[in-house]
Amino acid sequence: YPSLRDAVATVIIEAMGAGLPIICLDKTGPAQVLNHQTGVVIQPGNIQKTVDSLASAIILLVSDPSLRQQMGKTAQKTAAKEHTWDVRAKAMLKVYSDAGVDVDDN
Repeated sequence: YPSLRDAVATVIIEAMGAGLPIICLDKTGPAQVLNHQTGVVIQPGNIQKTVDSLASAIILLVSDPSLRQQMGKTAQKTAAKEHTWDVRAKAMLKVYSDAGVDVDDN
């Protein structure tokens, strides 16, 4: 079932890797991996405002194939550059290193 608290945003990164533009709520994980070039981040409000904003974002991407394709290409490049396992591992090693844990990154 859908969740408003996806802390990891793995499905977002997978969709980006497949070249899809993303529409998500500005909540925790998903919004942290996007920018205005890779998708549309919706500011959640009351239910009607949120639904209207999601509908507007869908209509925008459906009605503008060029924008949709450009966002998808940028999303794919971003996923390939910033969200690989290698990048994630290096980030995790940095967390441990910053915490004073001796890590061997070889």
